[in-house]
Amino acid sequence: MSKTKNLHTGKETIRSVNSCLVPVFACDGWEISTVEALGNKATGYHPLQQRLAKFHGSQCGFCTPGWVMNFYSAIQSKQQISLADIEDITDGNICRCTGYRPILDAVKSLAADAPEHLKRKCGNMDSCQIQTCQRFYDDLVKIDIRPPVILQDSSSNKWVKATDMM
Repeated sequence: MSKTKNLHTGKETIRSVNSCLVPVFACDGWEISTVEALGNKATGYHPLQQRLAKFHGSQCGFCTPGWVMNFYSAIQSKQQISLADIEDITDGNICRCTGYRPILDAVKSLAADAPEHLKRKCGNMDSCQIQTCQRFYDDLVKIDIRPPVILQDSSSNKWVKATDMM
């Protein structure tokens, strides 16, 4: 998940990004959170991670971090999500194990307009609802690393970050 600020308007934008498609230099000035900072075995899992597990949405686990961060980004950027929002959010993630139904059911149960059968699937709604995480976004570990403008490998090849359009 990335958090960026528009230099002209000052408005912050939270979004999910595919790390394999974003060059490292494009991340300059971004606040980046990973699934490890969201929740883990040592510090406890985020309610979204717990919900996905409760709905059996994780089989081999390979795609799970991507799904979790994609949905977490959506929840952080928009207070209430609808079923229609969830359909749009799922774009770009693949899973070869679950057939998508458990993953989508887990997240659809969070929607403001969630069907009753998904809400009931949680059992005790108080224990299944997304509530404020014990650690807030601002308390997550942040490392402010400013990469150099020029990177050079051992063969003297240079990768230069364009900082100006002139």
